[in-house]
Amino acid sequence: MGLFKKKETEEVKSKFMFYEKEKEKIGKKSILFIIIMALIGLCMIFSISTYLRWNRDIENRKEVLLIEENEKLGYYNDKNEFVEVKTLSDFYGTEEDVEIRENEGIVAYCGKKKVSRSDCISINPSDNLENVMRKPYTIINLLVIIELLLLFELLISLPTVKPIVVKICGIVIILYGVFLVGYQIFNITSYYYFVNNNKNVVEGTIVREIRDSEINNKRLPIIKYTVEDKDYTYYSLVKTDKKIGDTITLYYGKKDYSKVTEKKNPFKILDILISFVVIAIGIMFIKVLPNKINIKKEEPKESKESEEKA
Repeated sequence: MGLFKKKETEEVKSKFMFYEKEKEKIGKKSILFIIIMALIGLCMIFSISTYLRWNRDIENRKEVLLIEENEKLGYYNDKNEFVEVKTLSDFYGTEEDVEIRENEGIVAYCGKKKVSRSDCISINPSDNLENVMRKPYTIINLLVIIELLLLFELLISLPTVKPIVVKICGIVIILYGVFLVGYQIFNITSYYYFVNNNKNVVEGTIVREIRDSEINNKRLPIIKYTVEDKDYTYYSLVKTDKKIGDTITLYYGKKDYSKVTEKKNPFKILDILISFVVIAIGIMFIKVLPNKINIKKEEPKESKESEEKA
């Protein structure tokens, strides 16, 4: 009988030590998760601050197209007056070469006031990193997904969290996912409404291409089109293998003739996928996480009951 009690006591002690070690592991795991989440949070802050910085930089500037005109480099047309660009920096703040070939153009933002018209900031639509930083919608939502998955794992390792709090978090996440889906649907329907219900169609001619945009024989075209005897210029963000002199069908606004688009695929698959992944994570927070937390809560109770019996 004594041997049996001794054996049972040793089993309880070993279980107790096992749970203590597990708690220690959970503590280290939690710290690691918190550090990773903090680093991802810093990346999100950096992305948002870069986006805000860029919008502040171009706040008092207008978008123009720098071209070579009559052997003059780095000029743009401002109300039928050619303005020479004296300083040009890129998105990262580095001073840039103004030299442009005859069949190329540079998209830039130049000062609205007369004293700052020659001071410009260029953009490179073919630079993927720059595009992400100027419009960080996708990268921020990807980071949000990683943060939510880490938070999911962190909450599992913290049995003191109340299931009701987790469910509220899940509802908020689902609402955010629904907002993202709605945003994508709005953009897609707006495009199709603008194109399918638009009788304002014009054939534009490719006159130039964005500097350094050619990849695999495809480039970003600069298109010139005419509406009511007035010329407009439009640069496309859709790469094409068409060359200078080729035509592209454009759809322009009923009131604002400078508002224009070409036929393209409006479905951004990655952004749509991100939206549904966020909703799925929200459902996990509501359906899966409370059960896992309850299981974690029950484990220490079982060990305490066994200890008391011994």
